[in-house]
Amino acid sequence: GNGNVGIGTMSPDATLDINSASPHVYVGDEVFSNPGSWDATINVDEEDPVERVMELTGGRKADVVLDVSAGATEPIIQGVDMVRKGGTIVVAGVKTHNTLNNFYTDKLVFNEIAMLGVLSSDWEDTDKAVDILRNRWRELSKLCTHAYPVGEADKAVRVLGREIQDGPEAVHIHLDTMTPP
Repeated sequence: GNGNVGIGTMSPDATLDINSASPHVYVGDEVFSNPGSWDATINVDEEDPVERVMELTGGRKADVVLDVSAGATEPIIQGVDMVRKGGTIVVAGVKTHNTLNNFYTDKLVFNEIAMLGVLSSDWEDTDKAVDILRNRWRELSKLCTHAYPVGEADKAVRVLGREIQDGPEAVHIHLDTMTPP
């Protein structure tokens, strides 16, 4: 996904290597340019992500597929088709009780695909995140798409939750607590 978790996984500190002989690939619905973090970006509104991964890997498919999309279940179904036999799908995006329709578990069995569910964050993750922010704040500032004074906190939450739109797709929102409402 193109949210802060999805893009964060593609930072130089945590790249996803789709297989040992292939480039890093970020699949999302919005292009985010950060040279050196990944070698290809797939805009799912313009191209089929499964076909593109097949093209990028020369048909070998990905070793690991990481799904961090919130709510969307289609990336899991696509992930099964883009991960190699014996590969792993990691589901880190909460689906908010959305069911997985048209999911054929036989594909997992016959292709010996491991599927892992993971939940982040604990205090160690928070400590690491603070360290990354401290050392890489200039690069990460590109992720801040919106800034609001604290008096507009309600609007900021609604923009982040995609209830309303105010400019570009919200990735990260800064709430300025230093300016009085």
